[in-house]
Amino acid sequence: MKKNLLLLLLIPLFLGGCAKKVDEGPAKRTVLVYVAAANDLYSYAQSNLTDMIAGYGQTDPQENRLIVYYDTGDGVPCLLQVDASGAHPLQEYPGANSTDPDQLHKVVSQVLQDFPAKSYGLILWSHATGWIPKGFPLAVKNQWSLTAFPATRTFGNQYFEGQRCEIEISDLADALPTGAFDFILIDACLMGGVEVAYALREKTDYLIAYPTEVIADGMPYREITAPLFSDAPTQDYCRQIARKFYEHYDAQSGVYRSASVALIETAALEALARSVREVVKDNPEVATLPLSSVQHYDLYSRPFMYDLDDFIGQLATPAQYQTFRQALDNAVLYQAHTDTFFSLPLERCCGLSVYIPSEQYADCLPYYQDTPWYRACYL
Repeated sequence: MKKNLLLLLLIPLFLGGCAKKVDEGPAKRTVLVYVAAANDLYSYAQSNLTDMIAGYGQTDPQENRLIVYYDTGDGVPCLLQVDASGAHPLQEYPGANSTDPDQLHKVVSQVLQDFPAKSYGLILWSHATGWIPKGFPLAVKNQWSLTAFPATRTFGNQYFEGQRCEIEISDLADALPTGAFDFILIDACLMGGVEVAYALREKTDYLIAYPTEVIADGMPYREITAPLFSDAPTQDYCRQIARKFYEHYDAQSGVYRSASVALIETAALEALARSVREVVKDNPEVATLPLSSVQHYDLYSRPFMYDLDDFIGQLATPAQYQTFRQALDNAVLYQAHTDTFFSLPLERCCGLSVYIPSEQYADCLPYYQDTPWYRACYL
């Protein structure tokens, strides 16, 4: 795992004093990285920030602005502006809870106002558990929870004033302005679910996310920071970012060769929901489908995230599946995965996970029924 002693020494200097600095005139692109790392990921946040600084050196500072909201729990949350020389403090937020949707909304609104640009991107960086409601009990399988395996990032799960705090997906969506972002990249575990993508469909044109967990090192920011500011069409540079992520982990060895990623076009999600609805609405087989027969992505003893294609393929008629598959191909523009994630085989993977409302797990159904995806497909 990456350790960077130099950064550990420099971070206090970055945060020593905050003087607001606002660039004049619109840039080509502003990217906000929202780092909620007041948890066991703080050292990875420091390492990732170092890599962003290194990667930013390959971009045009007059045209591209990289802004980082940085909260590691060690000091006051701060807004930083990154360039090739370092991370420069702009503003502190004393007493802020970074997992409060109001704080996320405040920071996003401030950055959009203070750093105007022709296009915007957002990176959400933290722990996450997909659409699962905050506080819901989750149990990791023993065989995957051994300390021999690398740490993972399991948005917005951190500590504030001694309490564990999280952002619900519905609150996350409400905190973000409609239509502001060309892309959202969620550098956190298990956010590559169709429920998450559908909830954010009006917030961004493209979504990059992981259906599995992600090793705590996360995105290789030294490699992907320059592509964040590419002149190519959004779809193309997002595809490049997703591919670089996959290739980075596919080149590793042992359990570090564990990754999955997908690029989603959100405009295609309504048609995808309609195709799924044709299969699952009023279909009694959904509740009784043997879950052990469906590919799952998560490492919990009670899996929540199943492969969308494998799920629908076991229920649909040939005609229904053809319609669904076309809609899925239109929505998932790129997906890649290693053969396994730790010891979990990844054999039938389309890039999007889904929860199956099975009668085996009725306790979760009231929460699931409150998701926009459930309402679009089952009601």
